[in-house]
Amino acid sequence: MSLLNDASLVMIPSGYKDTKLYSVKPTNGDGDFTFSRGSNLAATRVNSEGLIEKGRENLIVYSQDFSNANWSTNASATISHGITDPNGGSTASRITFAANVNSGIYQQNPTLFASNNIRTSSLYMKGAVGGEVVMFGDATNRTIVTLTTSWVRYEGFAIDASTYFIIYTNTSSPSADTIDIAFVQYENGLVATDYIETTTTTAQAGILEDMPRLDYSGGATCPSLLLETSRTNAITSSEYFDGGSLNNTTISAEYNTADTLSPEGVYNAAKLTATGNFPRYYDYPSTSDNTDIVISSFAKAGDASVYSLFASDKNLDAAQVFFDLSAGTATLAGISVLTPVGYDIEPMGNGWYRCWLSINTGTGASSVQIRPISHAQGQTGGWSGSNYIYAYGAQYEIGSYPTSYIPTYGASVTRGADDCSKTGISSLIGQTEGTLFCDFVFNGNPTSVDYAIFIIGAIGSNYVTIGGYNTSLYARVFDSTLQGTINALSMVAGTRYKVAIGYANNDVVMYVNGVNEGSDTSASIPTLSQASFSRPSFEAKTDINQALLFKTRLTNDELASLTTI
Repeated sequence: MSLLNDASLVMIPSGYKDTKLYSVKPTNGDGDFTFSRGSNLAATRVNSEGLIEKGRENLIVYSQDFSNANWSTNASATISHGITDPNGGSTASRITFAANVNSGIYQQNPTLFASNNIRTSSLYMKGAVGGEVVMFGDATNRTIVTLTTSWVRYEGFAIDASTYFIIYTNTSSPSADTIDIAFVQYENGLVATDYIETTTTTAQAGILEDMPRLDYSGGATCPSLLLETSRTNAITSSEYFDGGSLNNTTISAEYNTADTLSPEGVYNAAKLTATGNFPRYYDYPSTSDNTDIVISSFAKAGDASVYSLFASDKNLDAAQVFFDLSAGTATLAGISVLTPVGYDIEPMGNGWYRCWLSINTGTGASSVQIRPISHAQGQTGGWSGSNYIYAYGAQYEIGSYPTSYIPTYGASVTRGADDCSKTGISSLIGQTEGTLFCDFVFNGNPTSVDYAIFIIGAIGSNYVTIGGYNTSLYARVFDSTLQGTINALSMVAGTRYKVAIGYANNDVVMYVNGVNEGSDTSASIPTLSQASFSRPSFEAKTDINQALLFKTRLTNDELASLTTI
C-alpha cells in the first residue's frame, strides 16, 4: 500500500465510460486514459455475473412517440396518444383500425434498415376487449398474436430481415379493432433484449463502440482490462447456424430453446439434434497459404456429452479434437494427421464451455475445411444418431488463438483493435529516473513482431517499454537510438505476470514475478510525455489487472516486493 501511495499514476480497472478509462490516481482527470476500438458493436466481454455481454441497438427511432413523422399509417388506421404505458407513464399510443378491413397498417420509415440480416422485433400490446388478432414484424417476416386486455411483451424472430417494422390487423372485423402499443424495439439477434428508448436516432446499450472492456473471465471477482488485436469472425451467422455461411449435414436445429440459458444468460442457444451419423456444420473458407486459423464455439451437454471441432489444411491433412462437455476435457482424436497449433476447452459456467482448435493452413491447391460444430462418433457420449447437444457462438478467425466472441447476424464482422493511451502527462512520468509496473495475464501473441504491453513514450520515437516478441518478454529503452534490451522469460498463455522496469541513466533493471531478470548500465533515459497499453497494429491479447508509474527508480528490494505474485 505504501508503494501505491508513492505512485504518480495508478490504473486499476474500475471506473469507465465510452471512450474513457479512469485512473485511480490522480483523481482530477489528468491520468484518465483515452480509449478507442472502432465504429461498430462487435466487441463483447464477460461481465461480473460471468455472462457474455454484447453491444445492443434499437433500430427504431421515436420508439415511444408514434405521433412523429417517422411513423406512418394508411387511411384504415387512426392513432391517439398519451395512453397509460406498461410502466404507469403516459407514453403509449392507441391505434384504431377501420372496421371490415384487414389491411390497416402502422409502420416505420423503411429507409432506416439494411436488408439481409437476422433480427428480432418486440413491442408491448394489449387489446380494448381482448381477442384482437394483430400481425407485427417486418416486410417479409411477421408474427401473429391474439391480444388480451393486459400488457404483454410480444417478440418475433426474423430470418433475412428485410426493410421495415410494421403493425397491422390480421383478419376482417365486423367492428373496429382498438389496440394499445408501447416500447417498440427492432434489433440484431435471435431474442428481444431489455428495451432501449430512442428519439431522433437509434440508441445503443451494453458494450459500445469505444468502451473499455472490464472483463471477469474465468470467474474473476475483480475485473481486468481486456485488450485485443483486430479480428474478423468470418462465419456470417454465429448463432443462427442455418442462416449464413455454414452448411448443415444431418442436423435438426431448434433455436431459442427454453431448455437452457445461453452463455449470455438469455434463451438464444440452439438445440442441435442429430438426424443421422456424422452431424456437422461446415464451411470451406478462402484462406491464404501457411496461415494460422482458429475455430471456436460454445457447447453444452444434452443427452450427448461429447462433440468435436475439425479442420483440414490445404493438403487435406486434418486435426480433430473431442470435447467432453461433462468432464471439461479436450482430447486429440486418433484421426488427426495434422498437428494442431493449439486447442483447449474453457468453462463458461452453467455447464457451458468454449472449445477451440487452431491449425496452420499449409500449402496446396485444395480448400481448407472447418467444422465449428461436429460429431464425435464412436466416443462414449458422442454426438451422433438421434441425440442432441446445445451450441452457441460459432467463430472462425485468422490467428493462433481465439479472441473474445464476435457476434454476427448475416455478414462477417470485424472488431477493431483496442487502443488505450494517455498523452500530455510529462508531469506524471519520471524524466531522468522512474519505474513502470504492469500486472497482466498474457493470452496470446499476434505475429512474429514486437508489441507493447505497457509503454511510456511511443514506438518510432523515444520510449521505455514492457514488451514482447512472440512469447518472449523483454524490457527496452530507446532514446533516438536503441539504448538496451533486457530479455526475460518465455510467457505462457493464460499465465499472470507482474513486471517492473526501474530506470535511471546507466541504471535499468527488470523484475518479473519477484525475480531480477537482468540489468543495463549504459542506457540514456529519454524525455517522455505519454503512456499506452498497445502498439498500433501489433497488439497482444492481454488482461491488464493493474498498471503504475513512479517518478523515482524504486530500489531492487522494492521492485522484488512489487512484482512478487
